[in-house]
Amino acid sequence: LPSRSQIDSILRFLPAFKRQGFWFERVIWESGQVSYVEKSPEAEMFLRALKENGWALPVSTAAWVRGAGNWLHDSSPVDSASFATLRHLFSSWLQKDELLPGHLGALYERGDLTAALERLQTLSETQSTMNGETSRSRRALRS
Repeated sequence: LPSRSQIDSILRFLPAFKRQGFWFERVIWESGQVSYVEKSPEAEMFLRALKENGWALPVSTAAWVRGAGNWLHDSSPVDSASFATLRHLFSSWLQKDELLPGHLGALYERGDLTAALERLQTLSETQSTMNGETSRSRRALRS
């Protein structure tokens, strides 16, 4: 399970991702051609937070890469994703964005990045509640 600090390191971006007018990235055109993809400052910080806090693992199996590709067509399973599944998704999404700049922007526009963070928030709240109940139960047993 990810630590509280690992979770918080990326959940802090959820309000920005949900803010009206927020842009994750945009295409910069020069001379009528795509020159590059510019990420917003928050997107750059989010990507750095993923990499520095254990959310970006090497994608080690072709099966996971194929599985993550399936999410491009149907992102509804994110509603039931586990911590491990979210970590694999973030990892494969990052890897694909390095090969195909603009991939993460498309996922943001479609709502997948925000949905993954919302799922992480739900899992985190559930974990906190369970940890709180476990702590209360231990205290009650000691009394």
